[in-house]
Amino acid sequence: MKFGTIFTADKTKNPKKELLHNLRNDLPVRIVVFFVAVPLCLGIALASGAPLFAGIIVGSVGGIVVVMNKSRQFSRVSKV
Repeated sequence: MKFGTIFTADKTKNPKKELLHNLRNDLPVRIVVFFVAVPLCLGIALASGAPLFAGIIVGSVGGIVVVMNKSRQFSRVSKV
């Protein structure tokens, strides 16, 4: 692995196998993020005086925005 490079998917691999492999590895992370995000959204809604359902809606919209932008590179590996 070189420092300062952006990770990209290898185009020669089988996309279906890659999807299943990524899904199996990502599922526990997605569950943890869900269990952290839901109370956070509810707490922010409660603290701001908004209905709790508004916190769920805002969290859902935020999750959709992140998923739609997942093709963009948000992180880089570089020397510190």
